[in-house]
Amino acid sequence: MAFNVFVPAAFELPNLLVVGAVDQAGRRTSFTSMGKNVVVYGNGFEVDSFVPGGQRMKMSGTSMASPHVTNLAAKLVALKPQLTPPKPSA
Repeated sequence: MAFNVFVPAAFELPNLLVVGAVDQAGRRTSFTSMGKNVVVYGNGFEVDSFVPGGQRMKMSGTSMASPHVTNLAAKLVALKPQLTPPKPSA
């Protein structure tokens, strides 16, 4: 069964960006979101992360991939400010 059946990634909304995780070689990780609603993948494997106390450790997950995708989205909007989410249908 596809991953997107179980979580909010199953929703088909015009302003929803579903993120998957890949490793440094660009291969999907074993824990990534999958399915037809995954729009973009980001590095989510052994990402250098800060933890409480200022220490760093390598963490993996789609939560680690999401900031990379947010960065991508921000850069796209900076380059092309007219990009906006689609208007909801009436």
